Amino acid sequence: MKQALLRNTAVLTKELRTRMRGRRAAIVITVYLLLLAGIGALMLYIQQGQLQYGYSMSSVTAMGTQVFAVLSLLQLFLVVFIVPGLTGSAIAGERDKQTLDLLLGTQVSSLGIVLGKILSSLSYVFILLMAALPIFSLAFLFGGVSPRQVGLSFVISLASALMLGTIGVFLSVLVRRGQVATVLAYTVTFLLLIGTAIASVFIGTAVRSANDTAMLLPLVLNPMAALGTTLTGIFPSAVLSLGGPPGSGLALWQANLIADAVLVAVFLFLATRLLRPGQSRLFRRRQAVAPAEAQT
Repeated sequence: MKQALLRNTAVLTKELRTRMRGRRAAIVITVYLLLLAGIGALMLYIQQGQLQYGYSMSSVTAMGTQVFAVLSLLQLFLVVFIVPGLTGSAIAGERDKQTLDLLLGTQVSSLGIVLGKILSSLSYVFILLMAALPIFSLAFLFGGVSPRQVGLSFVISLASALMLGTIGVFLSVLVRRGQVATVLAYTVTFLLLIGTAIASVFIGTAVRSANDTAMLLPLVLNPMAALGTTLTGIFPSAVLSLGGPPGSGLALWQANLIADAVLVAVFLFLATRLLRPGQSRLFRRRQAVAPAEAQT
């Protein structure tokens, strides 16, 4: 059991060592934190200028809420922008370097290879999120932000990274060239962010109701919209009615997390099957041959 675990985590271990070695990881983390800190400082400067015309506890609380909302949305945008670049060439890059056949020739299972590529990217995103916590703590100085909102912000960011990472690895398995797979991964990200918003506007225009569940359905796949509904006081909440009494149903962020889980399961299964398409048939053939050899 221990040997099988070590064998199937070999890809993850190798990917983590490769990603964290050298200057690239440090540069990405530094730029990421500088962007968040710069936007946060700019927001504080703007809010400070507004407070000069009138100071009250409600205005200070509103400052904390707005700073947190901007930082959360910016962080999620940066995460969904980084992940396709990390996973788009995960498998196709091995094929470009002519090392994929060597990797498939090892005892590491297809699931171990795919999960290793996905989890290495997710761990990189996790480091980025943890490094940004001190910047987010600025919002607590002004109030108006609950630990639940912070937790939801980070959970949605991680879930979105996992979903996009799984789709990116699937495209990397499906497409032979790493650059093409990366472009496709960014195209999918664009469709999830912009395409779903456009579809929601068209549906809302057709049904002429801003609260209609049909208008919200495309936004279930939009991580930015899901995060926005958790930022109370800035954006309105949204609930998908499931035929129950008014006010009942799933919040948009809850539906988004469920959709992310379904997409992860589907594309993880497809990527695992496509990586070694003949593995399952070969295994069944060996099982059929073994009893015949035993009888002879």
